[in-house]
Amino acid sequence: MTRPAACALALLAACAPAVPEERYGFVALLGRDTVAVERVARHGDVVTAEAVDRFPRVRSRRLRVELAPDGAIRRLAMDVHTPSEPPEQRDRRVTAEVTADSVRLVKVDRAGTVSRAFATGGGAAMAHLPQSYALYELYLDAALRRAAAAGRAPGDTVQMRQFYLDREFDRFPLHRGVVRPLGGGRAEIAHDWLSGTGEATLDSARRLLRYSGARSTYQVEVRRLAEPPDVGEVAARFAEVEARGGGERALSVRDT
Repeated sequence: MTRPAACALALLAACAPAVPEERYGFVALLGRDTVAVERVARHGDVVTAEAVDRFPRVRSRRLRVELAPDGAIRRLAMDVHTPSEPPEQRDRRVTAEVTADSVRLVKVDRAGTVSRAFATGGGAAMAHLPQSYALYELYLDAALRRAAAAGRAPGDTVQMRQFYLDREFDRFPLHRGVVRPLGGGRAEIAHDWLSGTGEATLDSARRLLRYSGARSTYQVEVRRLAEPPDVGEVAARFAEVEARGGGERALSVRDT
């Protein structure tokens, strides 16, 4: 490449509009209990999140996801801190490398390393974590993009594959998920780990605004937060309550 051409390309890159970073959050309620809080940032095809949940154990997470042009996950790294776990399992890192035909998962903690690879059969493989609605948003976004690219009508289903971040990889390989776009910014999701159907409301850019598990056994109600929450403060409070109560406890127990 000639020097003038190289300079011209550099000038074009410098003049290209910067992609603005989006900052937002999610809060999930189970009955009257807050069970998950997330602080999310998205810059182009990179999504990062800081989160805490109690399911029922308290876990703090830091997540980084790199997306492919079609919205599917390309790489993922998640650091998890679980205060109530034994010391060798209290801190762990889970990574995922996703290609067109496989997913490779690695879990590392002081107890050792577990590595597994699964064939996707050509399906879009997305991460599933019941407490992370930042990941649910990416899951739904990828499915709706596939539906639009295939010219699907509202009500047609999109078949997905999902891998697990909190499960033992040798016991829980890839499962199947189904997303049904309903039109009007609504979509349903069902998968092998959910008994029933979840309902999502999204905006025109496929951002998750609300999620309801009222028609499933995990009856959370989730809403998007325009202002990212202070996850560190919530995590400290969750951990203090757990330690004071002597460990994990049931949430939103049934009345008698």
